[in-house]
Amino acid sequence: MVDPLSNTENARVWATNWPGNGIGALVKTLYAGPAGELRVLGRWNGKSFGKTFVVEQDLAAILNQAEYFTTSRLTTEATAR
Repeated sequence: MVDPLSNTENARVWATNWPGNGIGALVKTLYAGPAGELRVLGRWNGKSFGKTFVVEQDLAAILNQAEYFTTSRLTTEATAR
């Protein structure tokens, strides 16, 4: 789902509110164009992870990096159980 956020406070609230009971995998991605950042926030069975990627020119390459980061974190957490 894509949800445009109109201001910094809306983005903060969205980033800190998680649905469900904390069980399973959840990932949120926030693209802040003016700041040139792509933030990936995730939760896996109650554990949080995140990373900020700097977007200079190639958004597609950054999205691939973010996907790899997310997949590797979820895989690592799943195998650690």
